[in-house]
This record gives sequence, C-alpha cells and structure tokens, in this order.
Amino acid sequence: MKTSKSTCLIDWGSSNFRAWIVNPDGRLMEEYEYPVGILDPAVKDKTSWFESLIEELNFDYPNLEFLAVGMIGSATGIKNTQYSSAPCRIEEWVTKSESYVTATGRTIEIFTGIISSPDNPALVDVIRGEEFQIYTSNYADSNSVFICPGTHSKWINTSNFEITNFQTFTTGELFQSLLTKSSISQLATNEITENGFLHGLAMATTSKALTNSIFKLRAQYFSGYLSVEDLKGAASGLLIGTEFTHAIQANGKPESVILVGSKSNCETYRNACDFYGIRAVIDETTIAQRVARLVEKRSRLIERINS
Repeated sequence: MKTSKSTCLIDWGSSNFRAWIVNPDGRLMEEYEYPVGILDPAVKDKTSWFESLIEELNFDYPNLEFLAVGMIGSATGIKNTQYSSAPCRIEEWVTKSESYVTATGRTIEIFTGIISSPDNPALVDVIRGEEFQIYTSNYADSNSVFICPGTHSKWINTSNFEITNFQTFTTGELFQSLLTKSSISQLATNEITENGFLHGLAMATTSKALTNSIFKLRAQYFSGYLSVEDLKGAASGLLIGTEFTHAIQANGKPESVILVGSKSNCETYRNACDFYGIRAVIDETTIAQRVARLVEKRSRLIERINS
C-alpha cells in the first residue's frame, strides 16, 4: 500500500473515462483509461459506476486528493457545476471548483467549464475539459490559438493564462456518424489515405453546404471520381476542412496554432494546417506536468485567499 499523499486527476468526457495518479514530486504513478463515455448507454447508473471506480482507485492510495475536469461537471455528469465566463483567467477558474462527496465520504473537487457569449444565442459556446489542457500547457503564457481536435474540436484563443474566446466544431462526432450510420458507412472501411484526405480538404474550400458535399462523396464514388480506398480519407478531410474554413472565416487565418490532443489527432490536424499554410506546433506537455501545475497553482491561490 502506498502511503504518500498523491493526486488523482479524473477526466470523464464524451468518449472516454481517464484518470491519472501523480505523486507529490510530480511523477506519474498510475494511468487508467476506460472506453466509456459519460453518455454511454451501457452505463445505466453513472453515479454508482463512477463511485465504485473511485473506491478501486483509492485502494492503494488511501490519501488521494481527487480533482476532476470535463463533462463530469456538466448537466449530464455527476454534478452540474456553474460555468466560468470568458474571458477567464486561470486564477478565476482554478479557485472555482465545486465539491462532490461520494456515498463513502470521499470528496472530489470538480472544476467548472467555461461559457462564451452567454447572452448571445448566435455566439454562445461552452468548453469542459479543454480549459484544463490550456491552463496547464507549456504554452499557457502565450498569446496563441490552440486547437484541441477530438469528438468536439475546439479553437481557443488565449492571452497570458487567459482564455479569451473559443469555437466548437462537432467534427469528430460527425465523422464517427458517417462511418457507422450513413449511406457511405459500408464503403468507407479502409484506412485514411493521404490522397483521400487532400481531396476532402480541397472539397471543403469550395463547399457551399456541408450536407450537399457529404452526399457528393457518395456520388463521386459511384461516378468513378473517388476510389473506395480514398473515401474514408475524403470524408475526414471534408469535415476537418469545413472546420478550418469556418474558423478562418470567423477569426482570420492564424500564422500558427498549438495542437493539443492525442498524437494521431494532432498529426491529422497538422496535415490540415500544412494544406492551409498554417504553422502547427504539437503541445507535448505531459499529464504529470499538467497535474503538478494544477495542484501547485490551486494550492498557492487558495492559501493566498485564506491568508
């Protein structure tokens, strides 16, 4: 049994449940990942599922401090926490967590998400989880555009530990739907090819309506303009290209962006950046660094508030 006080960070999102245990020296001790999203219909009672998992994680680390980010703090999560409003500095976000107490008395501090333009229905947007990645990044003190590719891709503008505004695109969610529930799902079964991906990106630059362009993928295949080998890549390129096109139209084309996410997603988005003439840097901040920074920043600010 481990006796030193460590921190367990939980990130329960739309696709996965992940948890990391980091010791007081900032070293990653354990890492857990379950392919169970917070909306997974297989989880009938998410509260019971979550609390039983917490008991397992706490078995070898009896003095764990539990911190949580992501959709766990949403209306569809374990506790619906209030949003912080953008622009939002790290000092506001890191001290605005809300406590959740399990049936066995364990306390989990859940960090809030951030809402942008809450008074404007045409612009309102929200993030939960990505703000943790931004505030604890190696590049958190820069004036940058971060892109967090995933189920819900985020373009986040920052300025010296402050999230100023952001946009969300359901790119990953739509791609998954195309592959599993669409008229091309039985055709787009190959790996993503470079030719297909570039074809889709090019389509996005001239597309007037995404729904029309999606059907054109099917039409191009049946007409011989697009091979079955390139169909999946073209679907990916079309959706990601549409995301880039709209983000650039809304905020202008950035000279550079910082990519935050899984290695495969970041590599795909770096290829899209190359196509659009945008310099991309992949953020390689480790989870141990992120957790250590969060703990240190939170402890220092709370101590200041209470002094």
